[in-house]
Amino acid sequence: MTLEAVTKSYLNLKKANININEIRHLFITHKHIDHILGIFWVLRVLGSKIAKNKANNLTIYASKNVIKIIKNISSIFLKNKVLNLFDNKIIFIPINNEKEINLGNWKLKPFNLQSEKEEQFGFRIEFKDKKSFVCLGDEPYKKTLNKLLFMF
Repeated sequence: MTLEAVTKSYLNLKKANININEIRHLFITHKHIDHILGIFWVLRVLGSKIAKNKANNLTIYASKNVIKIIKNISSIFLKNKVLNLFDNKIIFIPINNEKEINLGNWKLKPFNLQSEKEEQFGFRIEFKDKKSFVCLGDEPYKKTLNKLLFMF
């Protein structure tokens, strides 16, 4: 799973010796350019490999608005062989506060960060051993989020 698609995502994955072919899930918190722009490099490289059956399918979790932006911009920059994978092998899942997502042994719970600027989602992952990881995107912590952070 990859968190966000920051501008240097592809380069950062290479530096960390993470094989892009292993990415199966991508979570995008909001539409700011520094959080979304890298998705097009990931889609270009990984989408090409998925089209050749050299990588597994990809699921992207984001708000409806972010998904719409990704699809609109993708049609400008990506080749048809990648675009034709959308909603087939590259799946877009709109997130909301209510739907928990099961990723194998992980439970992922997205929640609206109540940003004053625009819609932004964070999430909490609970692992098999009951430990958890919380991502707040780039929103500052608010006490009003406590009930969402400790909801499992």
